[in-house]
Amino acid sequence: MATRHRRAGRVTDHLLAIAAAGGAVGALLVAVEAGLDRLGIGLAPANSGGVPHGAVMVGGFVGTLVALERARASDQPLASLVPFASAAGAAFLILGWPAAGQLLQVLAAAGLALLMWSFWRLQPQLPLALVAAGAIVWAGGTVVWVASGSPVRAVPWWMVFLVFTILGERLELTRFARRPTAPAIAAALVLVGGLVTSLINWRGGAHVVGVGMTLAGTWLLWADTARATVRRGGLATYAGAALITAYAWLAVAGVIVMLRGLLNPWYDATLHAFFIGFVIGSIFAHGPIILPALTGRAVRFTPMFLLALVLLHASVGLRVAASLASEQNWRQQAAHAHVLAFVAYVAAMALGLLLERRRSTAGTPVG
Repeated sequence: MATRHRRAGRVTDHLLAIAAAGGAVGALLVAVEAGLDRLGIGLAPANSGGVPHGAVMVGGFVGTLVALERARASDQPLASLVPFASAAGAAFLILGWPAAGQLLQVLAAAGLALLMWSFWRLQPQLPLALVAAGAIVWAGGTVVWVASGSPVRAVPWWMVFLVFTILGERLELTRFARRPTAPAIAAALVLVGGLVTSLINWRGGAHVVGVGMTLAGTWLLWADTARATVRRGGLATYAGAALITAYAWLAVAGVIVMLRGLLNPWYDATLHAFFIGFVIGSIFAHGPIILPALTGRAVRFTPMFLLALVLLHASVGLRVAASLASEQNWRQQAAHAHVLAFVAYVAAMALGLLLERRRSTAGTPVG
């Protein structure tokens, strides 16, 4: 009986994970479409204000991916409820039920923090604590959104959530490089100080968050193992290059926020340097590594990955320049290029899976 219950639990957890992954993809598609609508080039530009674009991208897509990765590595029963809640929250936000969506996002963030705590109990380490802190900040940002009625007020919190998450994950690897972590800890403390300040003075807090982002980006550029892996060839070179350029965008976004805050015309430039250049750039780097861990299927390197990477960062550069120059036409062109980069990346992943499968099949003895 116990064995049957465990088997049923594993099946349920697997189904929840599949649903969460599908929800993450759906959230990305809707968020991209909402962004295009706001520029007047989407399928439904008249409905450009209907979907909370940033919240769906941060919680529904990135938050779900982070929670899914951690849930699949956990032995906790029904751990995949965490990413499922995040994806379901995004669905409610898209459908126009913000209260339900916000509640589920807070619960998903709390669940991610608990997952990280379960890992930390087994192996108390700074990187795990940092990712857990990021999850708490994610929840805090959603609460700030509810209390203020404006998702813009939550932007610094969501930025810090993602910086903590990526910084924590990279610290898990860079500890082997024996780089001093004091600057990373200092950056994290500055970021927390900025969030606390933002509760009293939002503009002043944003400037402090910018200082922390700049420190984090600079430290990652100096300390991360990507500087070594970029010389190894194949997927390692691709991942290293993707991470280095992502960290550069984090530093750029940090400098802008530090000097100019989160005000127009800098606001749009900052958001896209951070969320597309840094966050999506980091996802581009980790995708060929995370997918095999989640599915058991390896990905082979193909030059299509480099094409996607060049398209992504060129489009971010164009978007930042166009936003600062208030050139709406070039902002629209940059948005089209974002989409092309996403399509090229999906094609690269699919081709990499196909090539690796063919190589494995060719190497399998018959009979």
